Amino acid sequence: MAWPQRLRVLIWGFGPSLPVTFANTFQKHFKNWCNIMDNLARIQAFKEFSIHNRIDPFFSEDIEAYYDNPHEFSLNLKRSNHQLALYGAAHVSLRQSFFNALDPSQRVALFTSKLTAANILDWVLGQLECSRSDIIDVVDIGKARSIYKFSTHNRSHVIKEKPNNNQSVFHDIARAFQMPFAKSTFIHEHNVNWELTEFLDEDQIFLNKKDALVPLYAKAAAFGDFIELGDRHFENYIAKGEDVVAIDVAHLMEDDNQHWTKSYIAGGLYECCMLQYFTSDLSNFSSVVHLFFESYEAHAIRLFELKSEVSQTVPLIEKINQKWVDARQFIGHMKSIYVSALNNMFDRIGYKQLLIQLVENKLDLNDYQELKMYYLADYQRISTFFRSDELAVDVFMQIRDLAAKKLGITHQYFNDHHQILTQLKDQLTMVQDTNRMVQSH
Repeated sequence: MAWPQRLRVLIWGFGPSLPVTFANTFQKHFKNWCNIMDNLARIQAFKEFSIHNRIDPFFSEDIEAYYDNPHEFSLNLKRSNHQLALYGAAHVSLRQSFFNALDPSQRVALFTSKLTAANILDWVLGQLECSRSDIIDVVDIGKARSIYKFSTHNRSHVIKEKPNNNQSVFHDIARAFQMPFAKSTFIHEHNVNWELTEFLDEDQIFLNKKDALVPLYAKAAAFGDFIELGDRHFENYIAKGEDVVAIDVAHLMEDDNQHWTKSYIAGGLYECCMLQYFTSDLSNFSSVVHLFFESYEAHAIRLFELKSEVSQTVPLIEKINQKWVDARQFIGHMKSIYVSALNNMFDRIGYKQLLIQLVENKLDLNDYQELKMYYLADYQRISTFFRSDELAVDVFMQIRDLAAKKLGITHQYFNDHHQILTQLKDQLTMVQDTNRMVQSH
């Protein structure tokens, strides 16, 4: 099984309104099912996954506008601008299917019409030294919005709309600090930033053994923290050779980065959160924790060595110099954040497991919209109730109450779970307390 396990959503857990045959088909043939449905059926299916005041359903008018208006480059999930709105694999696959279920010729025609409307078709073709007729297929690979992978006769590329030019800035910084980055070109057209990049398969990195990934992600984490790169969840990393490459970069050296680092780690979404895959054996967990932080420290030291050598014209280098005094200060500061936030993540894992059990016992999540959101967003993913502290509802107390009523879970369960967690947390504390001597160069 590839790691992390790809999402499968247990549709039948959402209540009696969903037919059993529908659920069985979804579980067995999820991708094929999306491709054979007509749009009305997709719209109806998506309605089952809408989340009140957070993710709205699609309507026929939304889909028709996307098809008919070439200036509408992307079909976006209809997420609230005012409420936390997390999405899961079911939302993504259904949204993609409105494009991907079209015939290949229709996909190509729709894609090129949108590039033409954006005034970037000639630029794309010129960069690739090909003609429109060379484009043989296009698929939407985006999550909450459309990102298009298109294929010519011998290669595949990706075109995406960008919220700013930080991806280009990231490439310049990565080059200066000898970090990997995707081969991309950029253009600013009609007040919109665009990136044309090589296609790198997001699943390739997970063909490696988990142990081999630990130093790779530790290295990426050190660099991400060093340049205060935000939004570093696993779907924003792609394999390139023996490295992991950051994509969809939108946040760099922002003032509130420390807050978001804590939030993302507690929510199971940063590189160090892969440690949860090693918790079944305490001795192995201890070894992996030390491997991660030793790899992190080693690369942090290397970054500070390079920092003294790079040109002062490198983007954001002045901010980096102002932010970090030396490697010792950097490592100590980040370790304190990591240990505290990882403790929060581990606290949440037990509640995630209970929520899955509740759904397996036929809890109707339509009566608990916040739990429905987290079930869909977190199921068989590494994430753990991201940004739950922002909700008016205490989802953890809600799960405790439901688990007591429907599963017979007692306080002893939580006491036993706390004892197990204490052993894991002790390993993290040891790493922080035995911080090895760091020499700043």
